Amino acid sequence: MKRLIAGDLRGLELPRDLGVLRSEAEKALLGEISLMPLYSALSKHHPMALGELAVGPKALRGPQAAEAALQMSATLEKTMQPKALYPRLVQLHPDSASEILNTALQRFPSESWVNNLAKKLKIIPGARALASVKGTPEFEAACHKHAHLHHVNALVELASEGQLEPIAALICAGHKDEAVHAASRALDHDPKSNVIAWFSAASGPDCERLICSLIPHLRTKEALQMLLNRSEAFPRAHRLLHTLLPAVR
Repeated sequence: MKRLIAGDLRGLELPRDLGVLRSEAEKALLGEISLMPLYSALSKHHPMALGELAVGPKALRGPQAAEAALQMSATLEKTMQPKALYPRLVQLHPDSASEILNTALQRFPSESWVNNLAKKLKIIPGARALASVKGTPEFEAACHKHAHLHHVNALVELASEGQLEPIAALICAGHKDEAVHAASRALDHDPKSNVIAWFSAASGPDCERLICSLIPHLRTKEALQMLLNRSEAFPRAHRLLHTLLPAVR
């Protein structure tokens, strides 16, 4: 029945032949034969059978099965709610959890259930994608993209490593409190970081308020001093820094 694995479904009668179909697919997995032709044909002609093989009670397991299921995610979402589908795939294929989560993030970037799944897996949404372009000309645009996708934790983590582009990206996406947090983490990493420049570029007239919001989060005298040196254009923040600095050890 190699023709089934090749996607030739002629003569197949479902659900009667589901057991035969599953048996042939299991043999293909043992022989490291791709399930993609079969899954692609089922997605067009028998989506319910595809659901049975991919996520049903006797679903196929293993990296090849996971890869084929993810390629057919759009079809599987029609047979199972996405918020149930992707956790089910993780349950079936724990070794492919990162790839499964990344697919869920790409398709449903702002859904709360995706973030809950990421927390359960201890994966920071957007972290891997941002890390892959760090240090390249695409990094700043990627920060803005992920800020709009609400991947705040990944951006704050990058700021804690000294990257300042996430600060402006968070502001532009409306995450101003998170931008202040990111700026404080950047200054923890390097007190000489010019966070005011990024505040100013992204927030315009709101810059001084952001600086004032940042000041209580600063942990070192050096960071306060560097901020003071760059805040002359913002009199309220400058006065506050000048008042606080002598009291900090």
